[in-house]
Amino acid sequence: MINDNFWNQMGDISFSLCHPVRKRYPAGKRVRRRFITYYHLVQIQEGRGTMSINGTEYEAGPGSLFLLQPKSLVEAVVDGEQPIQFMMQSFTYKWKNAVGTEIFDEEGLLALNDPTTILRGFEQLHELGSTSNPLSSWKRQIVFQELLFTIVSDQQSDKQQGGTRFAIEKAKDFMDMYYHEDISLSTLAQRHGISASNFAGIFKKHIGVRPIDYLTRLRMEHAKTWLRSQQNLKTVASKVGFRDELYFSRTFKKVVGVSPTIYMKNHVNSKIMTVFPLLNDYLLALDLKPFATLSYAGNDQIRGLLPHIADELMETKIVGRWDRPDRESVLRADPELILGVNWASLTTDTYRNVAPTITLFNKDNWRDTLLELATLFGKKEQYAAWLKQYDHKAADARSRLRSSFGQEQTVMLLVDAGKEWRVYGGKRQLGDILYKELKLTPPIGVKPQTHYTVISEADLVRMNPDHIFLTTCNSNSDARLTEQLKSSPAWNTLRAVQNGRLNEVPSWFNSHAPIQHSLAIDMAVNSLLSS
Repeated sequence: MINDNFWNQMGDISFSLCHPVRKRYPAGKRVRRRFITYYHLVQIQEGRGTMSINGTEYEAGPGSLFLLQPKSLVEAVVDGEQPIQFMMQSFTYKWKNAVGTEIFDEEGLLALNDPTTILRGFEQLHELGSTSNPLSSWKRQIVFQELLFTIVSDQQSDKQQGGTRFAIEKAKDFMDMYYHEDISLSTLAQRHGISASNFAGIFKKHIGVRPIDYLTRLRMEHAKTWLRSQQNLKTVASKVGFRDELYFSRTFKKVVGVSPTIYMKNHVNSKIMTVFPLLNDYLLALDLKPFATLSYAGNDQIRGLLPHIADELMETKIVGRWDRPDRESVLRADPELILGVNWASLTTDTYRNVAPTITLFNKDNWRDTLLELATLFGKKEQYAAWLKQYDHKAADARSRLRSSFGQEQTVMLLVDAGKEWRVYGGKRQLGDILYKELKLTPPIGVKPQTHYTVISEADLVRMNPDHIFLTTCNSNSDARLTEQLKSSPAWNTLRAVQNGRLNEVPSWFNSHAPIQHSLAIDMAVNSLLSS
C-alpha cells in the first residue's frame, strides 16, 4: 500500500482528514461513474456489491478494504438482495519538504489477513469525528496514522509469507495481456509460483473475484468492442479466446444479459467518439458519423470543426480540445467507443477507463487507414465504392491537366510554419495530391518521396517555381512570415508571382484524409487551369 521506500519518511508527511462517514445504500443501487478528487479508504461493514476502479471490477463484501486514489474512475453496484453499509475516510497529504512523490504504490482492493482490526480503527475515527473537541481532532490524526500502520503491517506480513500479492498481480497482468489466448488457470498458477489448488482462493482474496470469473469478464468486455464494430460472431469469439462460437454466445449472454446478436443490433456504434478531429473525415467517407469529438483548433476552424465537414457534424458533440484532454467532459458524454491515433496527445490512453478504446497507427497512406476503419466497422463495401469514385476523379483530373497544362511547368507547395518556411514533397498531405495523384512536376531539389524540407528565402528564389500553392500550418494564426516574404524584394522576382500563378489556399487543404483529398483534387485542378 505505502511504498516501503517511504516508511522512514512518514514523519515528513502531513495528512489532512475529511469528516469520516458511515453510509448505507439500498439493494440494487447503482453509483454512477465519476472521477474522484481525494484519497479514500473504504471498508465494507455489511452487504455485498461490485466496485469498478479504472475499469477493473472487484467484488465487495464484509471486511473488504479499498484504497481509491485521486483521478481514479469509480462506479459501484449494490447487490439486489440486501443493502450495503460501509465506512469511508477521505484524506489528502503533502510533503513538508515539498518532495511531492506519490507514497501509495497500489489502489483497489487491499488484501487483509485481519479486517476486523481495521474495522475497529474506522469505528474510532467515526466516533472522534462526531465531536468538535480540538483534542479529538488531534487524536483522529493519531488514530488515522495507526490505521495506515496496521494496514501496511498486515500487508507486510503477507509479503513475508511468500509475496503472494505480487504473484497474483503478475498473474492478473498476464490475463490482461493474453486474454485472447487459450489460458489454463492451473498452468497460470504454476507459472507464477502458486499452488494450483489454492490459486482460486488466493486470487479472490487479493482481486475480489475468482480467476475464471475475472478472465471471463475481461474477455466479454473486449468482445463488446468487437461486436460494436459489426464483426461476425466467429471472428469475435476467436479474438477473445473462444474456439467454439456457440459456447462464446452462451457465455456472453450469461455475463452480459443479452445474446451477442442482440447486443450487436443495439450497439451499432451510434456513440463513437474521436480523439483526433481528422478521423471524422474518414468516418464520414464510410457513412459513419461520430457521436462526439474533440475540437479542431486550427486557424480555419468552424465551431471547433474542420471547415470542409462542419455542416455534416452539426449534431456531433464537442467534448474538449484535442490538445487539452478533459476526461470529465468525455465521461459526461458517455461514448461507447473511442478512436484515436498514436501521435502526441491524440492517443486514447487518457480515456482508457471511460469506454473501450482503439488506437490507430498514423500512416503515410490514408487509404490504409481508411481500409483499417472499414474492416473494423464492417464497411468494406462503402470503402470499395468510395475509393472507386475517388480514383475515377483523380484519373479524370490527370487527363484534364495533360491536355491543358505543360509537364515542364513546376508546381510548389509552400507552407508558412510560423518560424520557418517548408516546401512539401509528395509523401503525404497536399503534396501527395500534387505529385502522386496529379503527377505534377515539383521544383528543382524537391523529391516526391520526401515529406517536407525547410528552406530559406534564397532557396525559394533559386527554385523559382512556375506555380505556387501557398498556405500555413493550421496552428499558425498570424501568417507573419508570409507578410514578411510578400514585402521583400525577392517576392516579385518569382515567376509564379509575376505571372499571376500564386494560389493561396486554407490550411485544411494540407491535411491527410479521404474527403479532404477529394476536395483538394478539385481545388488544385481548378486553380491550375484558371491561372
